Amino acid sequence: MPFQPKEEKDAERQLITNFAAKIGGRVISLQEDDDNGKTDGIIEHDSGPINVEARRKGYPNHRGKILSFIEGWKTSFLVNDGGIFLNELTIRNYQNIGFVYLVEIRGFHPRAAIIYKTRVDELLNQPNRMMRSTNSGAMQSVKTVPLDWFKEI
Repeated sequence: MPFQPKEEKDAERQLITNFAAKIGGRVISLQEDDDNGKTDGIIEHDSGPINVEARRKGYPNHRGKILSFIEGWKTSFLVNDGGIFLNELTIRNYQNIGFVYLVEIRGFHPRAAIIYKTRVDELLNQPNRMMRSTNSGAMQSVKTVPLDWFKEI
């Protein structure tokens, strides 16, 4: 995995910590500085442990480039594509367990999509779509998490 700036990793950790506090949970673990491709964080809630994948949009990527989300959650390419992309390999990590996809768009309130087991299957059943990673530049299979799955937290 390409180097992720410490500031970005810290910001993702803070996003998860804030989410846990907002839902009345507590952080069990957060991913170390070296991204191992596993869960970004695990929080404890009344319902049990919850795996969380956190992403920040509109901030510099690993290469320092910024993709503009000037209209936030109503940005045209999000609306036209039907949602926010997520790497298929990440989704496959959560087959049979589900996870929360936590997204912050710069200048807008974060939103969370609860990806139940059935939604994991729904995402994986989407047609294959290959895109270049904005961070590594490598081609990867992505799936689209529908915008209406995201709720402001």
